[in-house]
Amino acid sequence: MGKISIQKYNCNLCNYKTSTVSCLKYHMLNHTGERPFKCQLCSATYKAKDHLTIHVRTHTGEKPYKCHLCESSFKQKSHLKTHLQTHSDEKPYKCTFCTYSCKSNSDLKSHLLIHTGKNPFKCHLCAYSCKQLTTLKTHVMSHTGEKPFKCTFCSYACTKNGNLKSHLLIHTGENPFKCHLCAYSCKQLTTLKTHVMSHTGEKPFKCNFCSYSCRTNGHLKSHLLIHTGEKPFKCHLCSYKCKYNCSLKRHLTSHI
Repeated sequence: MGKISIQKYNCNLCNYKTSTVSCLKYHMLNHTGERPFKCQLCSATYKAKDHLTIHVRTHTGEKPYKCHLCESSFKQKSHLKTHLQTHSDEKPYKCTFCTYSCKSNSDLKSHLLIHTGKNPFKCHLCAYSCKQLTTLKTHVMSHTGEKPFKCTFCSYACTKNGNLKSHLLIHTGENPFKCHLCAYSCKQLTTLKTHVMSHTGEKPFKCNFCSYSCRTNGHLKSHLLIHTGEKPFKCHLCSYKCKYNCSLKRHLTSHI
């Protein structure tokens, strides 16, 4: 049998080649800048009809792709595929530098930045850069003063949902983090981790100048002042300076 000849369609503006006229037409839009598919509800325009279809769902709220294992539904098929991995223990995306594996390509890309050292997300207001877009968005709020997460019980507001959740425990009195070695419970995971060290004897924060070690970074910072001689706490009423905040509070009573 002779070889089947496949028609090639060439772009006359670059080296692009394809076997279908429809693909060539879509490619040409890259050169012309034309976006023929227009949203009837806003000013958005697209090169492809399926992209417009997905966009329109942001107006209608339609989520045609439904999970058969739970109540979740999604606007895009790719989002459903990513969601289905939460029901499985499978982690098909693997790091080539270490044993890390995960369920989504986006998580793997974020992880790889640990190895490359790259900080691709840069603040347009200062020199700050970071590995994740969500981290950058939170940082920008330090410039704008925006605090979108607000407490419904008091005037507290913050830049992170996680911080708001921790704050709400003050109002509810709930201590969701429980020690598996005793009856201790607390509001934050970091507090629980420090408490567990009281059982294990672990003291991961070590002084570079002596044999001192402790359970928290804050305690290590306070200890280091012994070696550096630094006195960061200053009285605003006189020239008094000291190493610890508690010492400053005691001193301030002398001005009363």
